[in-house]
Amino acid sequence: MYYISGCFVYFFSGYVDISIGRRSEFTSTDDRNYLMFTQQWPPVSCLNWQILNPKHTCNINIQIDNWTVRGIKYFNRPSSLDKSSGLYFCNKYDPFDVNQIQSIKRELNKYWPNIHANKAEDYLWAHEWEKHGTCATTFPMLKTQLQYFQQALKWIKQFNMYSILKTSGIEPSFDNPVLAHEIETAIQKVLNVKPILECEYIKTNNSYYIYEIKICFDIDLELMDCPMNSSKRCMSNTLVWYPPIHLKKKMEPAYSMEFEDILSLLLGLLVIYALARFFAGTHTLLQPENTN
Repeated sequence: MYYISGCFVYFFSGYVDISIGRRSEFTSTDDRNYLMFTQQWPPVSCLNWQILNPKHTCNINIQIDNWTVRGIKYFNRPSSLDKSSGLYFCNKYDPFDVNQIQSIKRELNKYWPNIHANKAEDYLWAHEWEKHGTCATTFPMLKTQLQYFQQALKWIKQFNMYSILKTSGIEPSFDNPVLAHEIETAIQKVLNVKPILECEYIKTNNSYYIYEIKICFDIDLELMDCPMNSSKRCMSNTLVWYPPIHLKKKMEPAYSMEFEDILSLLLGLLVIYALARFFAGTHTLLQPENTN
């Protein structure tokens, strides 16, 4: 669940933070500012969504066979602190407009799909633009909604995590968990920068699953090491599961059955019972009468 952490309005090249009553010291040319690009692993993202609320459902289209975009987030990093802070909802006067991205909508549905079945198709795009994209416009190359979404498409193709992990022999599996540091090392080996690997802990399985991978970019959109400031970052010695996308085996407790599954089982048993009675009756009718 996301929360608005403050209220921001633009003032010349910076912004005024109403919540604390002072003008920000950061501008788009400050080399302490950076972007964080997040890719999500669909089946675990779905589990995370359902954990937030049991009524939540997911729809992972059969065409989804890879990591997908979660979003691009803008950060500033005060020189006196190691911790970075993200900026949110920077411009309420620039709401998401689907008409501005019509030319790339087909690609977005493939690389940046909304897997939340009880939400509108453009729900995730609207959320990410209004929460994070409106702040990223301080970067010259991300001034418009079209530029913001095009940049995400460029990065998801250029830094495909499925391919990057595969180069180190790390592929989706229900049988072979991987140490978190092995995943991070595999990414560093290809990109030569430090990523952030986030995990989702599933209590019913007492297991950690790979959830999101984040890589960071400086003001020139060049790769840089990500500051280690994520609350869900996997510890290096954590054993992490990287499950296939379209299978549920081992993703849920073995004893867990949905109502529809139980109903289907009962109906199947009734059909078998009815057929058995029918054939038993037919067999009786076909028996020759005893004339003795």
